[in-house]
Amino acid sequence: MVKQKVTLASFIASQREKLGTMSQVELAKKCGVPAGTIASIESGYAKSPRPVTLKKIAEGLSVPTEIIFKLASNPEKEMIIDTDDLNIFKIKYLGNIPTTNTLKSLDNVEEQIPFPVDFIEEGDFILTVSGESLADEDIYDGDYIAINKQDFLKRSGDLMLCEIDNVVTLRRIYKSDEKFKVKDKIYTKDEISFLGKACTSISRRNL
Repeated sequence: MVKQKVTLASFIASQREKLGTMSQVELAKKCGVPAGTIASIESGYAKSPRPVTLKKIAEGLSVPTEIIFKLASNPEKEMIIDTDDLNIFKIKYLGNIPTTNTLKSLDNVEEQIPFPVDFIEEGDFILTVSGESLADEDIYDGDYIAINKQDFLKRSGDLMLCEIDNVVTLRRIYKSDEKFKVKDKIYTKDEISFLGKACTSISRRNL
């Protein structure tokens, strides 16, 4: 267990550095707050950020909300935090795939699942695989799939979360001309909707 003394400003700045030298502007875009707000907090000018702003920043940095709120309770004072609590990535959980039900909007999802950062460091949301339809991808029943939102196929052969024949599923998609091949079937662009791209798979056997 390692303890660290930080202020709200130094903590946010240090966490940005850990995320690949993320700039204030990049963090602002990721968490949906003005870049000037991030700059004001890190400079110590903003003494009492709104709770909703703090929550968005915590989500943008993928750190526990309670740590941000603890530091914000006295933003100018150095406070001790347990760095073990920072080695957790919290990600929104949308349910199981495949499913015949439309997935929830990310804006309406409250449930989050914590994972050690050794397992996952990116993704807009996570799903649980149901059944063995992805066994040929070495992804099995009960495994987790982290998804980045993406409503288009960027590269032929990507593993995509998509809606086909009224079923939301994960399939490797190949593009030829203006058509898409999914296993042995061919679909037009009007017959398939892209929801995201798989970025990480997590075997339940390794958790």
